[in-house]
Amino acid sequence: MEIDQSNWAKWAEELVGLVVDAGASDAEVSLSMGIAREVSIRDGEIEKAETAESRSVSLRAYVGQQTAATSFSFNPDADLSEKITDLVLAANASPADPYCGLAPVEELGAAPDIDLEQYDSSAILSVDDLRARADEMARAVRKDLRVDQAGAQHGHYRDIYAASNGHRFDDWRSYGGQSIVSIYEGSELVRDYASNGEILLNDMEAPSETGARAAERTWAARDPIRPPSGKFPIMFDERISSSLIGSVLGAMSGASIARRASWLIDYDEDILPRDFVLRETPFRKRRLSSRLLDGEGLLAREQDLIKDGRPQLWISNQSSARQLGQKSSGHASRSGVNTGAGISGSELIGPKMSRSKMLKEMGEGLLVTGFIGATINPHTGDYSRGVNGFWVRGGEICEAVNEATIAGNLKTMLPSIRMADDADIKKSTFVGSLLVEDMTIAGA
Repeated sequence: MEIDQSNWAKWAEELVGLVVDAGASDAEVSLSMGIAREVSIRDGEIEKAETAESRSVSLRAYVGQQTAATSFSFNPDADLSEKITDLVLAANASPADPYCGLAPVEELGAAPDIDLEQYDSSAILSVDDLRARADEMARAVRKDLRVDQAGAQHGHYRDIYAASNGHRFDDWRSYGGQSIVSIYEGSELVRDYASNGEILLNDMEAPSETGARAAERTWAARDPIRPPSGKFPIMFDERISSSLIGSVLGAMSGASIARRASWLIDYDEDILPRDFVLRETPFRKRRLSSRLLDGEGLLAREQDLIKDGRPQLWISNQSSARQLGQKSSGHASRSGVNTGAGISGSELIGPKMSRSKMLKEMGEGLLVTGFIGATINPHTGDYSRGVNGFWVRGGEICEAVNEATIAGNLKTMLPSIRMADDADIKKSTFVGSLLVEDMTIAGA
């Protein structure tokens, strides 16, 4: 088949028709294209400098409740008739899945007229420009620290999707990022990092700011101690506090509920303080997580995910919703023709206090700034993580801490949390530092 590169969306629709003509009852087609450039330096020399261009096709065929999918790179002159025939044959041979299938036509939504500003038409930065950014980050690191690695990247991406139920989208996105890792070589080797990523190049911070932030974090973490063991309050720094919210959202997954693999099953107690609301925020501009429609064509919407201490829905796509005997919550996420489920951004709304006041009220305990592995039991909510951070004494940040383990249970940790007013509005989960009243620390 000859591919008209000037009209990829039309070609995707033609492919849908070809899969149906080959014997499928329904079909999905996804085209993904991207070009990205990346440069990284180590010890002042270029470690990697590459430009990657990708083009891939993903096809899915449904034969009733049987389905099969295939993905491959392609060239414009490829004849896909044999691949399509094999795909439909594979669908015919697959076991039936009673929950598979496209979204019903009546559930599809029309995208509202909102520009989420997710594409920057600026030319992709050159290798020299990216190298200059990496060098600027490295120069901002103080001389008594060593730069482990610094890098920058920039790319443009396009995803086209078409399905036999009429769902269509054509998304253009861009992304620029920079990151640096610095090391302190004292009594114990300590490293920390900083990064910045934006859709629009003009929104990115100066590389020197990223480098200086990494250096500040690394310098503060030098010569760490082992904290005392016992029960203490734990403050999850804004850098990592969204992970607690992620643990709740994971437990609210419709797929997990359907498999009875969530600690929220048959749990009839509050999971957040009653004066907190976790609200989905899908329309925030210049955020990669934002969207107008979910991956299956249902309208995204602002809604309360947790209110009055309780979940308001299970986070589901069509498949997991059917397993639960419900309609999809509109949270399908898409990778090619495969779907999962996830939210498009959220904000934790509730009483706030200043970070300094939270530290004072904390008194003595552990400020966690980073994780080292995790064990979170999805069935019971038991929570255990290796951490690093700082010991707080008398409401003041004191010694750096490393090689500690904190443990608790999400059922008792989350309902008593308190929040600081230091949330970073650029993050997909907009939440400040969180204080958990009582957890177990295994330290010295």
